[in-house]
Amino acid sequence: MGGMSCALALARYGHKVTLFERFATPRPLGAGLLLQPTGQAALRELDLLSEIETVSARVDKLSGRDRDGRIILDLAYGRRGKDVYGLGVHRGVLFNALYRKVCSMGIEQVLDADVDDVDPMEGLVSYRQGSAMGPYDLVVVADGAHSRLRERLFGTRSSSLYRWGALWTVIPDPENQCAGALRQVYDAASVMIGLLPVGTGQDGHTPHCALFWSLPVTSEPEWRQAGLKAWSAKLSHYWPEAGDMARKVENLDAVSMAVYRDTRLTRWRNGRAILIGDAAHATSPQLGQGANLALVDGIALAQALEGAPDDLQRALDNFVKARLRLVRWTRIMSRLLTPAFQSSVPGMGAARNLSLRIARRIPAFEQLMLRTLTGEQGF
Repeated sequence: MGGMSCALALARYGHKVTLFERFATPRPLGAGLLLQPTGQAALRELDLLSEIETVSARVDKLSGRDRDGRIILDLAYGRRGKDVYGLGVHRGVLFNALYRKVCSMGIEQVLDADVDDVDPMEGLVSYRQGSAMGPYDLVVVADGAHSRLRERLFGTRSSSLYRWGALWTVIPDPENQCAGALRQVYDAASVMIGLLPVGTGQDGHTPHCALFWSLPVTSEPEWRQAGLKAWSAKLSHYWPEAGDMARKVENLDAVSMAVYRDTRLTRWRNGRAILIGDAAHATSPQLGQGANLALVDGIALAQALEGAPDDLQRALDNFVKARLRLVRWTRIMSRLLTPAFQSSVPGMGAARNLSLRIARRIPAFEQLMLRTLTGEQGF
């Protein structure tokens, strides 16, 4: 998402752009995501928001409860302003809209190019066991949370996998039962189930809903061995509606495991190379900011270059300084919240529930939570 966003923004400012893609046929990965107001603003800048919004689902609130029905989270976007809301969207819809735009703008693409090295001083890109292109004035590395170039080119203070991930699938929801909200159910800190409306998706007619279920990464083989019937039964135990949704899943291949990483960098840039998106600031999914941050990174980098057209290093410094104000807050909150929603620590769920109930009653804390959700909050 970040790579295509950046390519489009740079091309709109008149730069000549080459987009390297690992796969021979570009394709989307993943299920659903929540476009926050920040991500929506980035798509508006690229003239893509209206196209995507047409087939997305408006999300007006995030609600969470325990298995007994007690409300834990109740965050309504409308408390930030009349026209503030999220958009639930299938990743394929967002990917295809960006990629069609890349093709229509005539941006040069090098496909089946599994980039294995970058010379940050000369601006050379190496791929396919010896093939190379360049030199480029700037190389933007946007190869995702599990980047292979990050440590070699930029150094990392840490880049560790979270022990917990999530199973994701997208299910037809013809009666639109999921409409209006991202809803979650928790039990302690070890169970988190979510339903997110993601619009009409690829067919443009039938509403769909993304279902996710949190579990330790090492438990995926055991889950697959148990099968879909056991899964839907377990979901029904906590949340009958989610269990009904899961019963619509026809095969295990329709469910994918998302594995998350927490990354802290020594630096974002090195010579003519710079990191953006999850490659630069991967976090857990608790705040739903990953795709939004990546989209905004691409726009912000193009704008920084436009602001200092004759001084690349100053432009890159300005970009990093501006983005860190938001990214730093997201990383800190992600690290604090993740164990409260995805862990086996005794008492963590009870402490989380009590803290969130208190925070809901204090207007200043509620607004802080809302600004964090919408992507506005930073240092």
